[in-house]
Amino acid sequence: MAESRDHNQFKLITTERNIRGDVGDDVTLPCHLSPETSAVTMTIRWFRRTECIYLYKNGQVTERSYYEDRLSLITQEMERGNVSLRMKNIKESDSEDYICQVIHGEQKEEVALCLDVIRGDMLVAWRGSEISSSRSMLRDSGGSRWRFLCELIFICLVVY
Repeated sequence: MAESRDHNQFKLITTERNIRGDVGDDVTLPCHLSPETSAVTMTIRWFRRTECIYLYKNGQVTERSYYEDRLSLITQEMERGNVSLRMKNIKESDSEDYICQVIHGEQKEEVALCLDVIRGDMLVAWRGSEISSSRSMLRDSGGSRWRFLCELIFICLVVY
């Protein structure tokens, strides 16, 4: 016997789990419903770790004061299931894990993403050796590995 599936059920999908941007950039944390379903009547929450930073419910928006006027959903695309979060003028302190949560009736779906904010002026050079990097290398390398390397180089420079 074939499994029946409620036609109202959906999954939460992201096209990219690791998002990078430079300080001052605007970024989008991508998240959408599959199959394409209107999210207008759903409850949408965005968390930074466990703290709810953005809530959309019944057409009303609540956001944490730290993010005031920096966060928004792409409202004209919610009808097509787009619940991506736009973040304006990102700061280094915005680097963190984020969770998109969508609730409709009894169904609750979540997806996690990571935002890595890079200082655009970051340039590392160590006594003319081969340890140097530019903005493009920063984008290509893993964020946490890069932070560790920067800290390690800094410690070496201070000790040296």
